[in-house]
Amino acid sequence: MTPPTDTTSAEVRSRTTAVGDATRTRLMQAAERLIAERGLEGVSVRDITAAAETNSASIHYHFQSKEGLVLAIMEDRAERIGRHRRKHLQALTAARPTAREVAEALVNPTFEFVTGDDDDSDTAYVGFLAAVLDDAAMIPTLERYFLDQYEAYYQALRRARPDLSEDVAIDRVCFALHLVLNCVSEPARGLRTWIERRSSGAIRVVRESLIDFVAGGFEAP
Repeated sequence: MTPPTDTTSAEVRSRTTAVGDATRTRLMQAAERLIAERGLEGVSVRDITAAAETNSASIHYHFQSKEGLVLAIMEDRAERIGRHRRKHLQALTAARPTAREVAEALVNPTFEFVTGDDDDSDTAYVGFLAAVLDDAAMIPTLERYFLDQYEAYYQALRRARPDLSEDVAIDRVCFALHLVLNCVSEPARGLRTWIERRSSGAIRVVRESLIDFVAGGFEAP
């Protein structure tokens, strides 16, 4: 039998890597969607592997555990939504932007993610984040991945409102970011459910009202 050439071995490794990457992606997408729908405790490893159409050992192989899978989703998506947020924050070129401009830079990236206004959209991720926020034990992990983004919005608001104290500015940024998550999460829950009862397709038309509301909070004494 003719031994495999270096080229053949490289091709096999490439195909194997591609298959592994595809399985990893399916697992992350399935877990993200299911957790967004049911919450962290409402989803089992078996649920995820069944939805991803892969075997029960695949989560251990790629992520070691369900917790490792959740962390991988958070790390990957935090970078993706971070790119959206940085793009909008970098557009605030004025030394002292308006409160409404900061509100737009905070609200719009999340809408882009959920409504598909951008090629890098991910409709399930905001719902996944909202579900993770329901678990107090996950707060330190969320801070690890998102603290730099919160800090960037805090600095933008302080530029717009240098008269605000540090504590007040931090509170308003946190209130605003969490409000946006609950307004646009997929699937609808809480506040989002109430919005949709008032108007079909409200997720798109509510954007300007949400910006108005956040801007009002930023502008308040």
